[in-house]
Amino acid sequence: MDISDKQQQSRHWFEGLPDRILDDIISYVISSSPSSRIMLLSELGSTIFRASCRSLFGILKAEDDKRRFTEHLQSQIGHNPLSSILLNPGRYGKYVRQLLIVDPSNLKSWEPRPSYIGFESPSMREKRSEGVESNPITAQNLLDLLRYLSNLETFSWKATVTPPDGVCEMLSTHNRRLTSFHYMPAERLLPVSRAILASLPRWNGLSLPLLSSLNLKSIRVSRLSQSGVHSFVRLLSMLETDSQLEEVCIDTNWLDESLCQQIGSACSKLRRIEIGSDGSRFSDKSLVTLLPLCEHLEAFTLREVQGRLSKTLWEKILDYPSRLRHFQVNINENSIQHAWNIDHLSSLSNLPVTSLTHLIIRRTSSPFQDQVHDVAILKPVPSAFVRSLENARDLQHLECDWWSWSCDNLRTPLESCPDLRVSSSA
Repeated sequence: MDISDKQQQSRHWFEGLPDRILDDIISYVISSSPSSRIMLLSELGSTIFRASCRSLFGILKAEDDKRRFTEHLQSQIGHNPLSSILLNPGRYGKYVRQLLIVDPSNLKSWEPRPSYIGFESPSMREKRSEGVESNPITAQNLLDLLRYLSNLETFSWKATVTPPDGVCEMLSTHNRRLTSFHYMPAERLLPVSRAILASLPRWNGLSLPLLSSLNLKSIRVSRLSQSGVHSFVRLLSMLETDSQLEEVCIDTNWLDESLCQQIGSACSKLRRIEIGSDGSRFSDKSLVTLLPLCEHLEAFTLREVQGRLSKTLWEKILDYPSRLRHFQVNINENSIQHAWNIDHLSSLSNLPVTSLTHLIIRRTSSPFQDQVHDVAILKPVPSAFVRSLENARDLQHLECDWWSWSCDNLRTPLESCPDLRVSSSA
């Protein structure tokens, strides 16, 4: 048997594999030998070609730097997925399912920028990049890419600089299969001052309402300006009554009772909600209004909220969603400075623990910050909370490092929760 016959047999064997298994094999080959990319895309038949495209282009990561869209594309083909798509969009663009925009790898610092209210023109966006080692992508750069990603399902913007304002119009026009829109700028790991943190741009999101024409299942947004929140509310108001939206994550200092009312009324089929806010507008009324409206809710997360929440918060909610299974509270020990930010923990014993499978009260911290206010120091777990776990018969995952636990405290969940799989404590 000559070499060509062996190659033919190998191809037939690969063709009989399910796509998921074949994709795993190809991904392993590429990670083990990056130089094999060109061979896999050109010399081993159509089955291997499609699997290689799914592996290489399924999740496309692009830096928020217009030079990546214009310079040295030819020399990067076969090595840089973005260059390959820009040069051969018809061949590779249809394989992209997720597009992730991140900060440029050479972005070394961020300096305070003026805030622009209302429409932000391309020239204004260019001006904001002066003095920073970054040349943010233009609306035309983004359009040149998105119009070829006909099967795009998830768009995720994690770069510090806000996207071109027309991004949602582009998505609603060229990416009709989009089901997830995420604007969640990544937290920077380098130590920065409060003045610099305050100067980081907030997105106006003027074109957000145009996403209402898509069959979205997930929306995650953060760092919205006041105008951005108005745009988000307008988007919610434009959703049809049969909206398939299942997940909403919002983190903004403009979060209040009115916005929670809008979320609950427009998204009655929500299964997952994650809320974060560093403003003082968020209060008991916000949650008392929101949760009863979400009758299909399965997972709820309160992430580093700094609003004014009372000690009786969880007592006030009389009608918890019957399908609620996952309840989580994240608290940043470096940012908590007032007791009212965590007073609500006193009433956690009123949660519907009988139906919960996951209960998480997690202590988080910020890189390069070692100061912890007195209100956030480690204290013994409240006895009322421990006693409430006696009824948590369905609990499978318990994570609670906000308080310290004694051996006697731990005995209650270990003896009362037969399905408990994970128990993490300080």
